[in-house]
Parts: sequence; structure tokens; C-alpha cells
Amino acid sequence: MLAKQMIRAYYGSGARFSYWVGCSTGGRQGMQEAQRYPEDFDGLVIGAPGLFLTGNVMRRIWVGQSQIGDGALPVEKLPLLNKLVYEKCDAIDGLADGLIDDPQRCDFHPARDLPKCGGAETPACFTAPQIAALGKIYGGVRNSKGKLLFPGEPVGSESGWAENLVGPSKLVLPRAESQMKFYALDPPPGPSWSYTMFNFDKDPARTARAAKDLNPLNPDLAALKKRGGKIIQYSGWADQQVNPLPGIEYYEAVNKRMGHFETREFYRLFMVPGMFHCGGGPGCGNVDWLAALMNWVENGVKPKQLTGTHLEKGQATRTRPLCSYPAVARYKGTGSTGEAANFVCRIP
Repeated sequence: MLAKQMIRAYYGSGARFSYWVGCSTGGRQGMQEAQRYPEDFDGLVIGAPGLFLTGNVMRRIWVGQSQIGDGALPVEKLPLLNKLVYEKCDAIDGLADGLIDDPQRCDFHPARDLPKCGGAETPACFTAPQIAALGKIYGGVRNSKGKLLFPGEPVGSESGWAENLVGPSKLVLPRAESQMKFYALDPPPGPSWSYTMFNFDKDPARTARAAKDLNPLNPDLAALKKRGGKIIQYSGWADQQVNPLPGIEYYEAVNKRMGHFETREFYRLFMVPGMFHCGGGPGCGNVDWLAALMNWVENGVKPKQLTGTHLEKGQATRTRPLCSYPAVARYKGTGSTGEAANFVCRIP
């Protein structure tokens, strides 16, 4: 790589170690590096990677179509939705602390758990079309036969939907529409195409060509492991832009192919409760990922758990251990729930 050539030319010797640090697209690109060019980096920090990119683009269009017409969810109702979700899910881990440590463990169903508007719509209830739309958002992308094509939105991310999924902004929808128009669909339909035209029975197959280029889902990381390379991957459970579930599915696919023990020797996954896309949200997402990776690569210290910090106006208000997946943080029962020292990592 050019950077390595410049380092060698300037210093007279090559760099001892090379690291990749990236989040979102940078995380996906980092995983492409690990799979295709394992000789490039000694360690990689892979943050919030859209590994199943074509599926995530399809999921954004699915959510966009759910918001057409009467199903459109007013952003003014998001605080109520978020409140009801946390009332249902927060304490499942044994501690009501404003964080959902694993949304997959929460049995939340909009049709059952949300207040319904019996007559006129009010801010305190949800209409039948709105509940149906929420069922689609949480339930995942499906074809007309009900086959799941891409996982639904994990509960707990609702407070960030206004900037990404619903309301006038819907920042991710125009991007998804453009990707389908000009590259993801084969053949590309061009500028006259609209996200409303995507057919979930016929069009997913048309993304196969793009998937080969864009989706780094090859679970064979043997070459990286053989040369001593290491990966720390992380995602926020409340990420509204890149669904975190395919990242977990990929990690488990690597475990299945290479073996659990062998995988943990060079690849660790950390899920951050309450964290949005690459940061933000109520979670403790401020972590020195690079320092942990360097300590692993250069000193052999395996990252069993890291300390995450929640900042408000630059000040730390809470710390929490972030555990190597599938372990999660559990309160010891005494001391402040805002201090990481009072928690321990356990397999649920």
C-alpha cells in the first residue's frame, strides 16, 4: 500500500504494525480487507459494519414503504413508543437502568402491547395502520409468502428513528433509493425508478450481482488468523442505520466454520446496549477500541471485557463493562449501577 511505501521511504524501515479502524462503511471495508487482503493489517477495529449491505438497503426501502399513507408514524409518538418498549424490556436483564442489554430477549409485539385508538386518533394511542406498519418494522423484510429476507429492527432504538427511519427526514431512504437505482439492482433501473416500485418477491434476486461485490460475508478468515491478525468488532444494539443482527450472524458463521475456541483466539465481538450508529444514544459507547486491539496484537492480552463510558456535555455520567459476545454485563447487587466495577460479565 502507498502509505506503507511512504513510511519506509521516510523512516528507512517499514512500520512494525498496521491497524485498520473504521465504522459503518469503514467497518464493512475493514471486513473486506480481512477477507480479501489478510496480509494488509495486523489488527482491525470493525465498527457497526453493514456486512449484508444489499439486505440493509432493502430493509430501508421496506421501512419506507411501510410509512406510505395511513401507516406513517408521527415523530411526536416516538417518545411514547420508546417509553412503552423500555417499560416492557428494560428490566428483563434484572435491572431497570434505561438500557436493554439484549433486545432479542424481549417479547414485544405492537399489536398486543401498544394502546390502540378506539375512536379519534390522539397522541396517546396508535391507529391500526400505524400498528401494522410497526409490525413490519420490527418483524423484518418478508416476501408475500412470509419468508424472512432480512431481520427486523431490534427494540430499543426508537428514540433515534426520527433522524433515520420515519418522519420527514428519513435520511437513509434517499440513499437506499439511489443505491437501487444505479447499482444494487441488476440491471440498474435508472433515475426514473422509485423506492415504491421495489417488489419483495422479484427484486431481491436482482441484487445478487451487487451482493458479491458489496457484502463481505465469507466466514473463512483462516489466512488472517494464520498470520496472527486480530479483529475487534462492535455494534450498538440501538443502531437505526445499520441493523446489528447480521453482524452477529456473521460472527456466529465464523465460529461454526472455524470453531468457537479458534475464533476467540483472534476475533471478538462486542455488543453495546443502547448505543446508536457508531456512537451516541443512552448506552456506554465511548470505548478505546484501538488501545484494546493494540494490546492484543502487540502484547497478547485478549479483550475479555472493555469499559464503556456514557458522556453528557463531555462529562462521564455512567460506565459499564462491555463483554465479549455472547457474555453480557450483570449487576453484582451492591454499589452504584453507574459504575462498571459493580458489574460482572456472564453468559446469559
